Amino acid sequence: MNAFNLAVDPLALDDLVPPATLAEARAFRDDLSRLLGRERAAAADFLVALADFDRRRGWERLGHASLFAFLTRELGLSKGGAFFRLTAARLVLRFPEVIEPLRDGRLCVTSVVELARVVTPENRAEVLPRFYGCSSREAKEVAAALDPRPEPPRREVVTTFLCPASAPMALALAPSVAQPERLPESKLPNGAVQSTEPHLPPAPTPRAEVQPLTADLRRLHVTVTARFLDKVAAARDGLSHALPDATMEQVLEAALDLLLERQARAKALVRRPRAIPTPIPTPTKARPHIPAAVEREVRVRDGNRCQFPLDAGGACNSTWQVELDHIVPLALGGETVVANLRCACRRHNQAAAVEALGHRASSSAKWQRRGR
Repeated sequence: MNAFNLAVDPLALDDLVPPATLAEARAFRDDLSRLLGRERAAAADFLVALADFDRRRGWERLGHASLFAFLTRELGLSKGGAFFRLTAARLVLRFPEVIEPLRDGRLCVTSVVELARVVTPENRAEVLPRFYGCSSREAKEVAAALDPRPEPPRREVVTTFLCPASAPMALALAPSVAQPERLPESKLPNGAVQSTEPHLPPAPTPRAEVQPLTADLRRLHVTVTARFLDKVAAARDGLSHALPDATMEQVLEAALDLLLERQARAKALVRRPRAIPTPIPTPTKARPHIPAAVEREVRVRDGNRCQFPLDAGGACNSTWQVELDHIVPLALGGETVVANLRCACRRHNQAAAVEALGHRASSSAKWQRRGR
């Protein structure tokens, strides 16, 4: 899921909460930055104290069989949280230079587990900076590049799982789970009707998992439908002349190449572009016309990333739903030229329209786009 899918649309809250002014937003930012710094410092202090507690085997004096048992039973941490903190504390004992990156946020507890797997006294000066700013997934990729698995096997495995759509199969394979428990009529509330529908286990949420194997190889676990597998088989048959022994990776990569090529054409990023026409056609009121050559030059210049400026400096740089935005709107006399265009994600494109034209003008334009 993209992070923008979790964001709240500020335009939807205008009638409920007054929007923050720029001064208020900056004050919130400063408070959050200060609180985050305190949180990181407290987490680093906890790991230093935990490392000293483990070095002196304080958990043994308290009657626990291990530090892990102390963290889970006495401090109430989950098994995953206890494992992360235990690994980080013991890494702090071996390499004290890890403390400062943990304190200022360059390292996080979740990436420390992968760091502990590959760092040694000989390579710590080179390896430690490679984990700065990494998420847990990125840390796994760095660790896989430093310590690859020997000759990881390439394989294609298809398994099936039960879901509510396959109710008869679920009833046949797991009758003890699927059949509902019948209660005596005397224990039912007045007017209640006992359901005869089988209780099936909830369908697992489809999600893709990527497991790094080496610097170049990844293992992808993804949940698909039978229809998807039929399409892959048909595509493999279509490639049988060019690639008689095509693997699933080759089939999917060929399909992705076609999709990326079509998306590039839609963004005017073609291999043999035409020159920018002069004069540029006058845009109509229904839809601003941006020549393909102009769009291509803007997207190449901006790297197809959002260039909306942030208050703290720099640009948004998002690649999600990137559109072209007129810096000076057409309604205010702006021209459709390269210098007056920039890449902007949809959210910042709408925010720029609200700032330049007001809420009503941007809302009407948005509804016009939806109508088309």
